[in-house]
Amino acid sequence: MNLEDKIWKTIKSRINMSERLKNYDFYSQLLIIYYSLWLIIITIVDIDTPTIDVSIPTLIVSIIILVMSVFVYAMNFGKRAGEVQKNYTAMQKILGKMKRLSSTIKVEEEYYSILESSENHSTCDFFKVRYDVRNQKEYLKENGVFPCLDYFKYFCCWIKQRLAIILLFLLPIIAVFLNCTYSVKMF
Repeated sequence: MNLEDKIWKTIKSRINMSERLKNYDFYSQLLIIYYSLWLIIITIVDIDTPTIDVSIPTLIVSIIILVMSVFVYAMNFGKRAGEVQKNYTAMQKILGKMKRLSSTIKVEEEYYSILESSENHSTCDFFKVRYDVRNQKEYLKENGVFPCLDYFKYFCCWIKQRLAIILLFLLPIIAVFLNCTYSVKMF
């Protein structure tokens, strides 16, 4: 793989990573709001309906909000997305510089320096690049047909991310449902 292709794939992977981190930031903030709303709803139901005991779902949702808030703060998705964006922008500049220069030695050194200045993208980000360019003539000429295993790996990454988000949104509903089912059996 030549240097220009390597830089281009890294840029695309970092763009995917930046977008993924921005999505994580958005969904994590949305989840905190969502869980807080559930906590308010459960508390109101508990106050208005003394026959229904929702103390366990309230406790579960409270703990989840606490853990999620600390996790979101620690992961700092928005700031990391910004840092990765600066990184791939710097790489785009050296890619432009490389196209103007005859020697790529200095550009390669600069590329590796920029590469080390940021956290690395995930394998899923790279598989997304391979998936996105699978039908481009240049890609097919250099890499052959898009391997089924890579497609499967990308699909697994895609499913894993969506399932995690869906599960996190369903968790308070499941907790309330299980508590109501348990409360009904008690009477």
